Amino acid sequence: MRIQCTTCQATLEVPEKLSGQQGACPQCGAVVSIPAASRSASRLLVDASEQEMIAELHRRRQSAVLIEFPTPESGSYEISRTPSANVRCYRTADMDETQLRQVLTELGRMTQGQHVNSQPLVADAEDAAQPFELKGDRLGLTLDAFKTKYARNLGGGMSAPFCSDNFPGQNLDALHTQAWHAAAGIVHARIDLPSEANSPTVAGVATEVLLYQFVDQQLFRITALFATESFHVMREALCEKYGQPTSTRENPVAYVWQNDVSQIELLRGTIRPQRPSMLHLVHKTLQQLFQSRAPSRSQDL
Repeated sequence: MRIQCTTCQATLEVPEKLSGQQGACPQCGAVVSIPAASRSASRLLVDASEQEMIAELHRRRQSAVLIEFPTPESGSYEISRTPSANVRCYRTADMDETQLRQVLTELGRMTQGQHVNSQPLVADAEDAAQPFELKGDRLGLTLDAFKTKYARNLGGGMSAPFCSDNFPGQNLDALHTQAWHAAAGIVHARIDLPSEANSPTVAGVATEVLLYQFVDQQLFRITALFATESFHVMREALCEKYGQPTSTRENPVAYVWQNDVSQIELLRGTIRPQRPSMLHLVHKTLQQLFQSRAPSRSQDL
């Protein structure tokens, strides 16, 4: 398999038996996620990562540039004037950094009629699966929009929401952060402050913590911990909103709802000893991006 390091853009040849695993780039040492081998000759686009899309175009002997950034809520695409635009750019292996910038410059100079096909590819709104949401917060929500929605000035220099990007590199038990998160573009957040001891309810059930997790400024997971005595209340509320689970497990007891882009998992804890039950809402593609950022075991030797 031929893949591309997202850090130094080096083209790497790896055995197909390593598909789905992670390794260190021999050029720069960065963690590289090796994509899973294709399940069939016509693999769905929804399953492909940005790197796989670019690699496939290169395999077809095409040069390509993929530019990705969160959809501007303001409707303005003047991303050069937006500090939080978080633009990510991928290129096929035939280009170096200088040639990439040349392509971007030349595209800006081209006019209509110069064989430029700019028709968008838009999925049918009725057919496109939407990410799940909790309390009006849809997976994929931007961090800036989250902060704006829940902004509170508590006085005395205190404000909410409580976000780990205000404490980069620190381990915060209240936010379940680890030291590597900041450098990997991972932010954890809570609507409430730990000192308030007033975590929001979900389906009328008091939560021990309601945690929002972002990767590259996008919400990829929402986690709620709550007393197992209220597990049946949470399950009934989810069934009422999303219908019957798409799958179940018995040990431990778990109910799963999923569509093409996201998944809800309800895990039952225990009463004796007391272990909380957990509700997870996960954006599948963003979750994979988060997992690709985790340090590998070989890097920790």
